[in-house]
Amino acid sequence: QMLYVGLLLNLLVPIGVLGLGLLLRKNGVGATPVSNLKLIFWAFILVSGSEMLAIYLVKKNLLANAAKRNVVSSLRNPVQDLIFKFSIIIFALCLAPTIYGLVYFLLGGSVEEFILFLAITLLSFRIFKPKLEDLKKLEGSTTVL
Repeated sequence: QMLYVGLLLNLLVPIGVLGLGLLLRKNGVGATPVSNLKLIFWAFILVSGSEMLAIYLVKKNLLANAAKRNVVSSLRNPVQDLIFKFSIIIFALCLAPTIYGLVYFLLGGSVEEFILFLAITLLSFRIFKPKLEDLKKLEGSTTVL
């Protein structure tokens, strides 16, 4: 169920941000490009690429920490809490390139380059979305007292 919410978020939010950017551009925001726009573009591409590495490390770290936990005592279901936190972190990190694209677009970048950032978002979600086997690993590694 969380995967479907994440898929919905990672499809609708970038499309919504694209629509917002186009609406703002239509109203004159970013009509005149700032200086050093290409440098900003490559910096945002570099940051987006490094975030993909960060997503991998965060995902690996969260799974490793969950595997170390044998017993968790909580009134709520700790497995669901862990899966929820895990999913939110991954989804939020995957959405970051869309925000970079919006900022770049509002500084005067082209629509095509903005869509490139949206594609990076969709690609990173496709690569790093929480998979069912990861969630089962989380569920199997924690027990409730």
